[in-house]
Amino acid sequence: MSLFLLLAASVQAVTWNAISCPNGGSCSYQNTGSADEAVSLFFQVELGSGQTQGSFTCSNGQMTYCHRKYAASDSGSAGDCFFLLPAGQQFDCTVQGTVNFI
Repeated sequence: MSLFLLLAASVQAVTWNAISCPNGGSCSYQNTGSADEAVSLFFQVELGSGQTQGSFTCSNGQMTYCHRKYAASDSGSAGDCFFLLPAGQQFDCTVQGTVNFI
């Protein structure tokens, strides 16, 4: 018995978009293209002196794409979120404390 697997993929150039999100602030990104985009957010929390927690949420108001909350003991930790952003959709991130998007 033979098993054949056919993989069909669209090969396109990858474009990286930097999203600047100030600590304790907010940022937005909109997919202005006609195709869905793969979004990868890499983040690190670095709580400063006197900060006991940090968090961020990235959503479009109806769906939360990425959310993390940190305690002081989590300072220095990092992570990432990966999601598909439909064509024409936007997401907004709100940040509390010191969370760096890299």
